[in-house]
Amino acid sequence: MKDSKLKIFDEYVNSIENEENRSKFIEVLEFVISEFPYLETVIKWNQPMFLDHGTYIIAFNVTTKHINVAPEKATMIYFNELIKSKDVAYTMMFIQMKWEKPIDFELLKEIIVHNIMEKKDTISFWR
Repeated sequence: MKDSKLKIFDEYVNSIENEENRSKFIEVLEFVISEFPYLETVIKWNQPMFLDHGTYIIAFNVTTKHINVAPEKATMIYFNELIKSKDVAYTMMFIQMKWEKPIDFELLKEIIVHNIMEKKDTISFWR
C-alpha cells in the first residue's frame, strides 16, 4: 500500500489470505482516503475505521464471504430503502459486499457524506 494513511492498516490487510480479496479491500480503503483525505485512519476493535474530528464515520472488516461496511445503526435505518434497492446483502448493522460482486462505491460515498454531515457537531465517538 502506497499511501501513508493506509500504513496503519497494513497488519489488518496483510492478514487477508486471499490475494484477490486483499486487493479489493485495499481498493475500498484507497477509495475512502482519496475521496475523504481529511478523515483520520485508525484501527479500533480490530478493524479499519475512519473518523472525523474524533467521531466515528465508518468501519470495514472482512469475512470469508464479504466485506462488512459498518456505518452505524442510525445510518442503516436512514438508508434502509436505498440499501434494499442495491445488489448487496445487509443486516441491521452491516452492509455486506460480496467478494465476487463489484463494490458499490456510489453507495459508500453517499453513506460517508451523510455521516460526516450528520455528525459535524458531534463530540462523542458514537451517536
